[in-house]
Amino acid sequence: MSRIPLRIHVWGGLGSQIHAWFLLERLKTDFPERKVLLVFHSSGVTRRLPEISNFFLESGFEFVDDFSASENSMGSKIKSGLKEQIKINFLMKFHLIESSNNEDEYRRIRWWTTQTRGHYSRLALGQELTHLIFSKLSGLRSDSSIESRPSNQLISIHLRLGDLLQIQEKSPTNKEGVRRVVADVISQTKLHDLLVFSDSPEVAFQWLQGFNGVKLANEELQLSAIKSMISMIESEVFIGTGSKISIWVGLFRVFLAPLKQTYLPFNLKPIIDDIIPETVGLENLKFYDSVDD
Repeated sequence: MSRIPLRIHVWGGLGSQIHAWFLLERLKTDFPERKVLLVFHSSGVTRRLPEISNFFLESGFEFVDDFSASENSMGSKIKSGLKEQIKINFLMKFHLIESSNNEDEYRRIRWWTTQTRGHYSRLALGQELTHLIFSKLSGLRSDSSIESRPSNQLISIHLRLGDLLQIQEKSPTNKEGVRRVVADVISQTKLHDLLVFSDSPEVAFQWLQGFNGVKLANEELQLSAIKSMISMIESEVFIGTGSKISIWVGLFRVFLAPLKQTYLPFNLKPIIDDIIPETVGLENLKFYDSVDD
């Protein structure tokens, strides 16, 4: 059985894929005799492609292009989805498939487990693996990652809006909460250069009207989620909003730049507390009020 690879199935963009990458590295440590593979899926609300696959060209990975935008097949998709879930639930009883979304679920993995199928977003991180993964990611660092300014002069803000403005189940980031924390940061740090990373630049600039020094990150950074993330990690101050990329920037900064100020919306605190239980007492990781209007 140990010759059968343990496949980590992953859906979603860069943030979800990094969660799966951490799980892979942890499994390689805990089950050194097993071959562990990432299996990227394109299915979801929008078609997602592997963004970290280049890091696994030698060790191998798999890609399943299962995205379908056809509404006509929705009924059959629901039916097949129910059958698949019943099958997965049966196999989970025997630990052949596990979800591994948190520490309790991770402990269910056995030497004979063949798959993990989950979001993996509440697993605790360690400093060693954080440094390992960041060292690989930083190989893609852009020469213009800090916009030709010293990083200690920049406030970076990640306003990921996109489908958050369209999907009713996801609460949009609170505009006034963002404006308040920006004003507080500028007042406390005396920094005025605000580098904006956003998939909705027009909306972002509208939200940040009245602040001086607001600038959209250049096209090279905007087109690469990894380079954007690295630039935000390296900035002197980071303000995140409700997205996996903001979470990852905050997490990397806690381990790699603990003296730099990081601000995340308060609704992310339960997630951060699970991922890094030792956040209690970290003075440079702060949570701001992000309750929707």
